[in-house]
Amino acid sequence: WYLPVLTVEPNRPQIFSGETVTLTCSVPGQRVDDWTYYWYRDNTQLHHSDQNYYTITDIRVSQSSKYKCYGLMKRGNGYCDWSNAVTITVTERPKASLTMVPTGQMFSGETVTLRCDIQGHTDTGWSYSWYKDGDSNRPVHSSGYKTDYSFSAVESDSGTYTCRGERRRDSQRSDISNTVTLTVSALPRATLTVEPGWNPLFTGESVTLKCETQSYSNWRYQWYKGSSGTAVNQSQTHTFTIRSADQDQYWCRGERDNRPTSSQNSNKVSLSVAERPKPELTSSHKGAALIGNPVVLYCKLDPSAGWKFYWSKHTQNPENETETETPSYTFSSVSVSDGGQYWCRAGRGDPVYYTHYSDALQINTTGESPPVSLMVSPSRTQHFTTDSLSLSCEGQSDSTAWTVRRYTHSEKVSDCSSGWGSATGSTCSISSLYTFHTGVYWCESESGGSSNPVNITVHNGSVILESPVHPVPEGDSLTLHCLYHHTNSSNLTAEFYKNGSLLQTTGEMTIRTVSKSDEGLYQCKDPERGESPQSWISVRAGKSTAGLVGVVGGASVAVLSIILLPLLCCYKAKKGNQQNISQTQNQRESGAEDSQSGCTPLQAGDAADELNDVIYSEVVVKNKRSKDKGQDITEQSSQGHVIYSNLPLDKATGRYVPVLTVEPNGPQIFSGETVTLTCSIPGQRVDDWRYYWYRDNTQLHHSDQNYYTITDIRVSQSSDYYCYGLVKRGQEVCDWSNAVTLTVTERPKASLTMVPTGQMFSGETVTLRCDIQGHTDTGWSYSWYKDGDSNRPVHSSSYKTDYSFSAVESDSGTYTCRGERRRDSQRSEISNTVTLTVSGESPPVSLMVSPSRTQHFTTDSLSLSCEGQSDSTGWRVRRYTHSEEVSDCSSGWGSVTGSTCNISSLSPSHTGVYWCESESGENSNPLNITVHNNVILESPVYPVPEGGPLTLHCSYRHTKPSNLTAEFYKDGSLLQTQTPGEMTICTVSKSDEGNLQNINQTSDSG
Repeated sequence: WYLPVLTVEPNRPQIFSGETVTLTCSVPGQRVDDWTYYWYRDNTQLHHSDQNYYTITDIRVSQSSKYKCYGLMKRGNGYCDWSNAVTITVTERPKASLTMVPTGQMFSGETVTLRCDIQGHTDTGWSYSWYKDGDSNRPVHSSGYKTDYSFSAVESDSGTYTCRGERRRDSQRSDISNTVTLTVSALPRATLTVEPGWNPLFTGESVTLKCETQSYSNWRYQWYKGSSGTAVNQSQTHTFTIRSADQDQYWCRGERDNRPTSSQNSNKVSLSVAERPKPELTSSHKGAALIGNPVVLYCKLDPSAGWKFYWSKHTQNPENETETETPSYTFSSVSVSDGGQYWCRAGRGDPVYYTHYSDALQINTTGESPPVSLMVSPSRTQHFTTDSLSLSCEGQSDSTAWTVRRYTHSEKVSDCSSGWGSATGSTCSISSLYTFHTGVYWCESESGGSSNPVNITVHNGSVILESPVHPVPEGDSLTLHCLYHHTNSSNLTAEFYKNGSLLQTTGEMTIRTVSKSDEGLYQCKDPERGESPQSWISVRAGKSTAGLVGVVGGASVAVLSIILLPLLCCYKAKKGNQQNISQTQNQRESGAEDSQSGCTPLQAGDAADELNDVIYSEVVVKNKRSKDKGQDITEQSSQGHVIYSNLPLDKATGRYVPVLTVEPNGPQIFSGETVTLTCSIPGQRVDDWRYYWYRDNTQLHHSDQNYYTITDIRVSQSSDYYCYGLVKRGQEVCDWSNAVTLTVTERPKASLTMVPTGQMFSGETVTLRCDIQGHTDTGWSYSWYKDGDSNRPVHSSSYKTDYSFSAVESDSGTYTCRGERRRDSQRSEISNTVTLTVSGESPPVSLMVSPSRTQHFTTDSLSLSCEGQSDSTGWRVRRYTHSEEVSDCSSGWGSVTGSTCNISSLSPSHTGVYWCESESGENSNPLNITVHNNVILESPVYPVPEGGPLTLHCSYRHTKPSNLTAEFYKDGSLLQTQTPGEMTICTVSKSDEGNLQNINQTSDSG
């Protein structure tokens, strides 16, 4: 007998469930092909084959047992004995177990440990792999022996983790482990703030650095300076007195006992340190100041915030200092006693930190008036292009040493001899005027004395206002003319305006007795030729006093007031809609009387005309010298000479006043809009200034551009906004602008309702109503959209909130709407979605109306009933009106009998949409019912079949239609006029659809 040998692969004492096992039965010394082989488990035959191996795939624990085999020779009766027994022990494949230490929230920089254990296996014959986010093919880490995977976590390590083991001796793997989730957050960030936030800080000032961490509690703080890694302080606030060595970068970090044990480093703050500053004290006036005129002192300090200013006279005495909020001190009317030495210094903080005192400034005063006046011929402020102009310096003394000078935006200050005119002695002639000649003109002596300034405006249009160069005395008459280029003005009619309001329409306008109430902005207009620039006319006291009138033209030369006219102080006046005016012909030749009395006004610029405010300059000249029998007598006038100009200056501070405007300029702004705040300084170049914007008392932004844009504005940003400017080269600062109030409201949402609701049928009328929530005004247009396409409306209306149409199956879909405010094209949010389902089948129930028409007279009765093929007892009549919205007949507007609703006396409030509705929510066809007073159109309640005839009647209350003539309209267009009042369409087609109406001589239908 042959003795077979049974072997097993894999040959190991323990096999995991799921493995593949091969049992090979070998008969030593025999060819494999000569035998048939039989395998047994215990005493049960498992398999026989001509191949000498038997494979068990995906072996189970239940297949653990003893296996043996034998062979039977194919040719002959030979067979072999039983083989040796092989014991196969199958165990469940072990599962890996993954634990994470610590558990819960982790923070960047903390160490996390993922431990992988093979359940039931404490031996060390395993290697381990860890996987992230379900990817079991690419381990994030592997170890030949260690069960722990530890790493310093960062935010990108967040995710889910698993692991498994692999037995090194046979590469058998465990099942994948359970999943653990790692969440890594950034450490909380410390925030460093500086109080006060001035830059630079000056030696001797006190500063407090504060470190805060918003999340968690029980923080301790470490302070660091420069590149040092050593903490310089360990409290939440770090207060110290500034020294030069303190200029550096500072930052802080928080620490605590519990997790997270530290914060991120704070933002770095740089402290700039400068030595205690010394301001420079200057005056608006060079030389002696004329008594009675304003003088402004400026305490100039390098730009830095938070200063108040302190002024001393004669001695540096802190107890007698005068305090101002701004760096200027104004004498509105300088007197002899104002002469002397002055100092200034600045202070800020609590307790107050003071700068050094400035150097002393000597102020001297004088009572002499300008000896020369500038005379203009033609004597008016406005001139046409290509006209000629003569300007001469005339006065009591010799004027040969005086020259004509001017200021324009393009050239700044220049002499007549510089090319824009020809000089002959003290006279300057311009042969052909152009718009660039617009500016301020004056006479100036070699010693620096100045005459009264005069505004000249050159207009390129066809119309100017003829107005005198010099003021009008109170009590005189004043005649205004409109001059037209190349036309005799006496043959034309003009409109004259004061402060934007029409005064009269005549060839000329006369004020017989001028009074102070006549002061204002005047303008003349011609409907065909255009309008003149604006002129301000002011009125001085009568000839017994020293009053003057100044005229302001339309072009701005405001900046020159600082350069040329140290006598100017300023105040604000409301501009409104500004207009110009002129004076009488006999006054136009005047001029000599004003040579000693003051200045003509500076002109308002074209750019300034667009502003909301006008700034007028006021000059007061109180002393006037006259000759009396060879002796000089100084007269003190009871009223100073008053002139006006459009200057961007503030009377109290002597500084430029910026104008803040907002775009869009509406009373209400919606959240999400983009808002631009523009800070304009009239008469100044944008590039010369740096601009600062504030909301309430908090600085928002600063820029070399004069606009600040807020994108996606929020309701919380509703507030008052201001701006001011600092000149880039020099130390000049302008005043605060006007306040602009921004009122931001949430963008309104449209609300869409559909009447009737539920299932609709072809031919029925559906109404989609679009309302803007919280807005009952009529200033909206509306658009409706289908199936989410908000770019192509299916219908739009400029006023109507209702979109009604006869539905067909293709109208099925979802609908939305939104509104657009007509005045500024601002859109509402898109509305809610309503779903319209239109079926081609007729509804089981129809609403029947008696009388069977859509329009009815007031006080008539009306019956509405739900009728159909099936039982209609479960149906009720409902309606939609503007006043009640949706309601049942039983709610009070009708009486119910079964499925019928009766209205005994109709009124206009019954106008609406009516339909039948079942208890399950099904709807009949909807019908429009209109209630009207005198005339109605008798039209069919239901759709008219195509191809059939249609006769329309005009019905009149208490009158037979055969006696009257009616006009029939379709969509607002007259179709025909018929007697008696009826119109017939012989063959109806789709083109006949539309809104129909009839009208008689006294009434019309709805």
